[in-house]
Order: sequence, then structure tokens, then C-alpha cells
Amino acid sequence: MSDNPTTQSILNQSSKDKFLLVLDVPPFLRDVVLDGEKVGVKPLQLTVYGAVVPAASVPNVANGFSGQTQHVTSMHRPDYTPLTVNFIIDNRFHNYYLMWKWFEGLNSPNTGAYNIYRNDVKSRNLYDYQANMTIFGLDEYNKKIISFKYLHAFPIGMGGVEFSYQDAQILNSNVTFQFDQLIVELLPGI
Repeated sequence: MSDNPTTQSILNQSSKDKFLLVLDVPPFLRDVVLDGEKVGVKPLQLTVYGAVVPAASVPNVANGFSGQTQHVTSMHRPDYTPLTVNFIIDNRFHNYYLMWKWFEGLNSPNTGAYNIYRNDVKSRNLYDYQANMTIFGLDEYNKKIISFKYLHAFPIGMGGVEFSYQDAQILNSNVTFQFDQLIVELLPGI
């Protein structure tokens, strides 16, 4: 433990409202146009106010021998539960629109087809529709201190957007992702 108090959060606690989602743009979405420009490879950042890091487990296996039971690891990690991320919609709806286009690319609401944005044969690769994404936990100075990296993620559900002429609250929505692996890392300190 460091003697420098600035390397710890205030009262040595983490805050629930200090998280940022950084999402690599999947290859098939890089040609989508927002405000006259292609999205390209620049990562998308979302202000997230709610996400639950899924639980992880490596089940045990019971081996019976001579009237006793010995437990050993199965060396198997079951599938993760999907991750739902609540996010604030930006003032131009860019983040919501890009999420919708990603969702729409997996199954078009007009045709029910997959792969509606790419006509070339090479784009049949399923990895073109997946992306890595990272949720960063921030300290009281908004410095990234921990990362939760989700590999090969893709949306499986989109939340609604609740409009109201009588309510001046910030618009928000959510998106649910399925992913293959979760990697957690503490980031280098000050």
C-alpha cells in the first residue's frame, strides 16, 4: 500500500457513477455516415450509468474415492450471461443511432436479412459484426483505474427511448451485448 494518499479514492471507496464505455467500431459499420462523415475506425465512447459486470465461475468436479470425496477444478468456464449497459444518449443521437445500425445489421427490420450493409462476399465473416469493448472504472480525478474488456461482443437487445414533453430529463437507453470473454485488469497508477 502506498503512503501517498492521492493514489487512493476519497475515503478509499469506488463510486458507481464513474464509468466510461469505449467500443471499437465493428468493421461493417465503419462506412455508416454521421453528419456527413464516415464513422471510420475511431472508437465510440459512451457515458454509462449502469452495467453489471457478469459473475464468473469455474465449477468444481467431485471425485469419489474410498468413501471420500475430493473436489478438483473442472478447468471449464461456463458461458457468461449477457451484459446490459445503460447509457446517456448524446445530443445528436449519434451513439444511439450507431448502436441501432449495429443491431439492424444483424437482422434488418425491413427484410429480416443479415449482412444488409455489405454486398461483397468477403463480409460474410461473423467477426465483421463483432467488436471488443472496454468499460473503464474512473477515480475521483476521472483517471482510468480498472478495465473490464469484453471480447467479440455484439448487441442482442436494444432498449427503448422514453420521450416526454413534460419532462426535461436527460434521454437514456440501454443495449444488451453477448460476448465471448471478459478480461479484468488494474491499470498502472500515478
